[in-house]
Amino acid sequence: MKKKSKLWIRFIFLAAFLFILIYMISLQLHLNKLQKERNELSEIVDTYKTSIADMERELLLPKEEYIAKYAREVLGHYKYSDIIFKEKIK
Repeated sequence: MKKKSKLWIRFIFLAAFLFILIYMISLQLHLNKLQKERNELSEIVDTYKTSIADMERELLLPKEEYIAKYAREVLGHYKYSDIIFKEKIK
């Protein structure tokens, strides 16, 4: 009788140990996934921070300089005194 009870106790401890081991491995995998996602999100936040800093710099420009910069970069309009370089396409 004692041998059967000792065998059952060992079996229960082994099953509990395996359950805990498998659960810890799954938690570690989930943690790694979350860390990877956090790193990706922090990179996105950094790009947004740089774009915000650029926008704040543009807000500090005088009105005429901002209009000229916008016309050059977005609309493609240049002053007569600007030098424009074009690439040759083969």
